[in-house]
Parts: sequence; C-alpha cells; structure tokens
Amino acid sequence: MAGSRATETSEERDIRLEENRLRMAESRAAETSQQRDSRLEEQQGRTAELRVIETHGQRSTRLEENGLRMPELRANEASERRSSRLDEQQQRAAASRAAETPRQRNTRLEDNRLRMAETGDAETSYQHGSRLEEQRQRTAATRAAESREQRDNRLQNERVQRQNSRQASKRAYGWRRSDTIPFTITENTQRL
Repeated sequence: MAGSRATETSEERDIRLEENRLRMAESRAAETSQQRDSRLEEQQGRTAELRVIETHGQRSTRLEENGLRMPELRANEASERRSSRLDEQQQRAAASRAAETPRQRNTRLEDNRLRMAETGDAETSYQHGSRLEEQRQRTAATRAAESREQRDNRLQNERVQRQNSRQASKRAYGWRRSDTIPFTITENTQRL
C-alpha cells in the first residue's frame, strides 16, 4: 500500500481520495444514530490512545502535518460539501452539548482551553493564519445560513455581552462615583 501510494500521480491520488470520501459518505448515511454514536466514541478512544503514547517530537510533527494538510483539503472540497460538513459538525456539537451534564460541560471547556494553549504554543505563523482564516470562514458560513430572527437574537446577545463587559471593566477599575468619592464633605470634616 505504501509503495503504491508513493508512485501514484496527483490525479490518481485525487481519484482515490474522492472514492474514499464517497464510500465514507454512503456508509455514514446508512448508519443509525446508535451506530454513529458508537463509531464516534471508538474514534475518540483510538485517538486518545495514540495521543498518550506519542512522543513530543511525534506530536509536533503531527500538528505540523495537520496544519499543512488542512488548508489543502479545505481548498479542494466543493462549496456544497463544505457547507454540508460544517452543518454536520454543528449538529453533532449541538446534540453532544445538549446531552452533557454541567460537570461534563466544565470539563469540556477546560480541555478546550488547555488544547488551545498547547496548539497556540506549537503552531507556526502559517498555521496560525490558516486557523484564523478557517474560523472566519466558519463564522461567515454560519451567519449566511441564519434566519433574520436568529440574526436579531445574535446581535442582541452581542450587545448585552459588550455592555456587561464594559460594566465589569468600570467596576474593576473603580470608575463608579462611589469608588472615586468614598466620603462626603461632612464625613471628611469630621475626620479632620
């Protein structure tokens, strides 16, 4: 297998990858919800095992290869397939988050934070740019697909978050009148 892969042309490689993708799509379309959950759990278990036994050098190599391969795969996929992939990812994430307990949610957020910190330390400037570009594309695709009501709700939530952030900053830096003028004139006179 490795020998044939090494000698195949770019066109043959593209055909092989496309056939693999079609077979995978057919298999995924036919599986039940239980089979899908089982498959994802097995994948996560296998990935976790591989990550545990890999050395620091192997991990750096893997992150580097992923960073180089991901933009190429994204550039080659059709717009329709990309929209379908993003939609499937969002549906999986929403279903998973709806079923998780508060403790699982806190664990997931902490894992995400640690993973982002590790990736940020290991990624090259090219990978960093690619990751930001992919995030922008995902956001643009999500915004393009949302309804007017969803858009109004999102904008309202963003306004509330900005307002809460400003208020928190003012409290943190003591910009409230009660913080900047702690005593009345009468109180100051009595203290003197």
